[in-house]
Amino acid sequence: MRRGLSTAIAWLIALLTGLVSPSGIDSVSIFSGANMTGTRLTLRANESVADTQRGSIGSMNIPFTFVVVLYSEPYFSGSQTYASSGFNQFPAATMVVGSIRAVLVRDVFALARTNATDLLMLQFAYKTSFAQIVPVSVGQTVANLSTFLPWMLSAMDAPPGVVVEASRESHFQGVVFRWNNSITTDHVRSFRVRMADDDDTTAVLQTSKHHVALFRSTVVNIEPISMTAGQQVSSKAYLGALFDDISAVEVPRGYRFVAYDQPLFQGPIIATFEEGFYDAGYSSWQSFKVLNATLTAPQLVTTTNLSVMCKNGLTWRLPAGMTLAQMRPDNYPCEGLQIPDGLAVITYERPWCLGRFAVWTKSVDNLGDWTTRTRSMAVVTHVPTIANDNAIDDRWFVRLTYVFVVRYYRVGDVIPNVMDWVDVDSYQKTYGISIPPLVTLLLCDDFNFQGTCTAYTNASAITFVYATYKSYKVMWTAESTRTDTSSTSFVGCYSLSAFQWSPIFLQLGETIDMLEYPWSQSIDKVTVPSGLALVAFSGQHFTGECGAWVSNTVLTTRLWTSSTIQSLRVVAANDSTVVRCLMLPKGQPQANPAQPTTHPWIEASTKTTITIAIAAACGLVVILTIVIPLGLKQRNTKGSTSLNRVMITSVADYAMLQWRDIDLVRLDMPPLPLTNLVAIGASGAIYRASFLGQHVAVKTFTSLRPTHGDVQALIDEIAFMQSLQSSKIVTLEGAAWSQPWNLQAVLEYMDVGDLRHYLATTCRDAFAWPSKLECALSIVEALFYLHSQDKIHRDLKSRNVLLDSKKGTKLGDFGASKEVIYGDTLTANVGTFRWMAPEMLLFQPYTSAVDMYSFGVLLSELSTHHVPYMDMDAFSSDEGIARGVIHANLRPTFHEDSPDWFVVLAGHCMSNDPSERPTAVKVMYMLQAQIRQL
Repeated sequence: MRRGLSTAIAWLIALLTGLVSPSGIDSVSIFSGANMTGTRLTLRANESVADTQRGSIGSMNIPFTFVVVLYSEPYFSGSQTYASSGFNQFPAATMVVGSIRAVLVRDVFALARTNATDLLMLQFAYKTSFAQIVPVSVGQTVANLSTFLPWMLSAMDAPPGVVVEASRESHFQGVVFRWNNSITTDHVRSFRVRMADDDDTTAVLQTSKHHVALFRSTVVNIEPISMTAGQQVSSKAYLGALFDDISAVEVPRGYRFVAYDQPLFQGPIIATFEEGFYDAGYSSWQSFKVLNATLTAPQLVTTTNLSVMCKNGLTWRLPAGMTLAQMRPDNYPCEGLQIPDGLAVITYERPWCLGRFAVWTKSVDNLGDWTTRTRSMAVVTHVPTIANDNAIDDRWFVRLTYVFVVRYYRVGDVIPNVMDWVDVDSYQKTYGISIPPLVTLLLCDDFNFQGTCTAYTNASAITFVYATYKSYKVMWTAESTRTDTSSTSFVGCYSLSAFQWSPIFLQLGETIDMLEYPWSQSIDKVTVPSGLALVAFSGQHFTGECGAWVSNTVLTTRLWTSSTIQSLRVVAANDSTVVRCLMLPKGQPQANPAQPTTHPWIEASTKTTITIAIAAACGLVVILTIVIPLGLKQRNTKGSTSLNRVMITSVADYAMLQWRDIDLVRLDMPPLPLTNLVAIGASGAIYRASFLGQHVAVKTFTSLRPTHGDVQALIDEIAFMQSLQSSKIVTLEGAAWSQPWNLQAVLEYMDVGDLRHYLATTCRDAFAWPSKLECALSIVEALFYLHSQDKIHRDLKSRNVLLDSKKGTKLGDFGASKEVIYGDTLTANVGTFRWMAPEMLLFQPYTSAVDMYSFGVLLSELSTHHVPYMDMDAFSSDEGIARGVIHANLRPTFHEDSPDWFVVLAGHCMSNDPSERPTAVKVMYMLQAQIRQL
């Protein structure tokens, strides 16, 4: 160990000369400048610098086996800061330290241990080099490590006599493994600590699991996807950018995982995994399947059939009759085709072989614009008699260029789904843009032409666009001035799971005859334009049972007990298929059968077809009131055992609910019928309904089987709102329920909707500053009322501010609100990172000042009309924003026409020190004074 004067001299020489030997995996490199620049000092395991003479650090290169301990004072005294492998950048240009010690991960625990039986967790802040060591006492359970974000687990150390039981999935859903020593563990998402001699055998920790888990990342809030025996992915493109690479696979007993190097299970088998955990990168997989381990392992089958060769750096062999329903042009696009006689290839501009297409009957080395336009393709033996669509005409095309890649968007393109860069960790690409005269390009930041849409023309003073849009249209400029550019004719099918798979969009007459995993089990929400209907079938090629939707609906349960959606079709709402399918699905327990319109999906039954046909002449009401009870009776006859078991279990789950005193606001009526979904979020779904002849908003659950926690949370929110009496806060009209699982909060209806949507759909000139200031004043008046009652909102953002054409602005959504307990800390991921104060992000004690910070962020939205930070390339994810707010004093920007005093006020509200933020009453008086001067 280097000490004293010689240490300081060595440090200074290293900084001045930079003549330190290069580092490797067995040493740490410390640089004086950012981005691994400047002079460098190398330290091996257990080497240290006792006195740096106040030397400064700009960046470090730390192998994953090391931890660097930074002391604020010389000779290893003062406060300690840990650094481990990660982004290795410091928030400031340099960091001044007094002394440094480099130790191996396995040795750092001995330096930090203060309790002989504690488990120690080494955590690092996501995408930084900062680390911390957290003790976990014997008996504690951590069911979801994502609650520690932005801190992430790197390693654990269990002392002698202590056992850790862990799973690589949250809530112990994966295989449970045990250890009693130090371990580097990237994929742990839940664990508990107990003594080795404790014979506790909690049922939740069983190792008999019934799915294979595929891990995309070690980031704990990115859940793995699950596959059971018989499920398969014929092309990795189905998983899209959200699950591009698979970093690890966990196979439980009784299963086998098989992967191929080409789509459609072609080419050699490059991986066969049986029981175990396999930690590596497998980006070369193009298709894979899960089998029962008792079955004979699949063998490579060499086909003699004619096949097309798709050339893309790799070479894919596509046999006749095969379809690639999902392709990604940024991931092995088909650049050329080798087509034998007798075959043809059809390339489509949308997934699932939909939209405009081009036919290729001869080999071609370059597909031209279709290289980046192709989203699906089919190999056929019968060539359709259609005009080809594969010629480039500069008069028709918008060009977007990134490095050497050119994307061609053609006049007439109406693409509701762009998933090429929707990735939780992606950075924003910048595309150069070239638009021909008389053409308009419309880019929207949400699917299906929703959200904020921006129009670009040849006259636009812009040379590039960010790759953040999710849908687009290309039209003649003259046409764009005559039509509603944000209108849509597409039915949408969405996933609300942890991985929001690429939505499916279908127009009138379009079909998908064979859905594949994960889409066959991942449709959770449908959006249906007026006049259309989406029909779903339990069998491929439109066979089996059917169900239909004629309006926007959230699917809270599976359509059919024993099968999933296998094919889809969009028809007119008055089509006979819709009438035939207008029934509730079989096998699903309904909390309130007397209100069948709550879930307008439907299913056919052979015994009721004649009844439906006759009743159709009498109207839909007759169908719903006569046929559905018959269907329910049939279901109970066939599946009463299963149904009763589910309902009994549900009652037991709710036995421990704390109902508080919400009986005081209970309405003397059953739950309201819900037909018009307005919004869905993390805390529930909002519907528009009618109560006593007036529109009301109803908040309830997204599932027909809400958890105990879901019900308790809504009870708590109702009880919280029950005590509020302010004209600036949405009024609680009452609560309705017949069973815990159908509890409803009946709220005042605000006809304009939330502020986020209003800002996104309203140009800046139409929302003038006087109106914005009145809006801000109403919000801060609501905060003043809350804070005067010793309450905190904790989730203030534009989505939770509601507008009405007559009543003005009011504050709503109190699902995260609570009574003030001074010094309280955040115990879950309450709120949204973009609006959260630094102390909440750091899980530090907080006060009502967190609401004032969120108010400052909301002021930036009033200024720009954009979601905060959306213009900052370096902070494209919520985690990146949280890191910037904590370590780099990152704050949202304001539009240049904002009043100076307004920007200054917002800056004060967003002060890093909570004590420096103005109170609600102070801001209220300031806004009132400014409004009087207008």
